[in-house]
Amino acid sequence: GETFTASFSAFLFLFITAAGRRVELRQVGTSNVYEAGDSSYLQLIDTSPSLVVRSTDGTQLSFVEINNEYSCTQIKDRNGNYISATYNTTNGHLLTITDTLNRVINFDYDGNNNLQAIRQTWAGPVSHNWATFEYTEVFVAPAFGGSLLVNGPNNTNTTVLSRVNLHDST
Repeated sequence: GETFTASFSAFLFLFITAAGRRVELRQVGTSNVYEAGDSSYLQLIDTSPSLVVRSTDGTQLSFVEINNEYSCTQIKDRNGNYISATYNTTNGHLLTITDTLNRVINFDYDGNNNLQAIRQTWAGPVSHNWATFEYTEVFVAPAFGGSLLVNGPNNTNTTVLSRVNLHDST
């Protein structure tokens, strides 16, 4: 029988879409351009310290590195409409989302960095909560047998999301 072996060395980015699909973006030669190895035709341009991803429909996504991860700071369509996002540079938590018409959605956290509310200020100083979040403590003690190591909380209380309250009281 015949065998075929291929190997190559390349720099790449793994792009995870909003739907969870993974697209490998490989460096083109020694340039700062990376192109998709599949039929998505995505293109990434590394403008260090930020990245720009372009799709075939004219959508452009801008990213900046926060806590060793790239976070999307703007999504712009081919007509110039956009939404932009700001983040806490210490912990990477989303702070605001703003659209083309300058409407702002705020993400509010408590002192323990738990998301408390998704809020928007309407005409005048009226604060409208789209959603609020409640948490509770749960004792976590996996008690796996043998010598299995537990990564994460063990024999301790852990904060977990217990309730989401929507703006329509559901």
